Amino acid sequence: MVFQTSVILGLLAGIFMVALGMQPVPAVGVGGGALVATFTAGMTAVAYISRNS
Repeated sequence: MVFQTSVILGLLAGIFMVALGMQPVPAVGVGGGALVATFTAGMTAVAYISRNS
């Protein structure tokens, strides 16, 4: 679930940056960064919830 959400948000971030006029290669970087950030935040939340259960 966390991985799927990360991929979708990364894809949307890249598409949004291209729609705003950014060049495609830096937009891929932005999408990748969004994917990593979302995945990291999601896995941190999962670990926190699992530890306290």
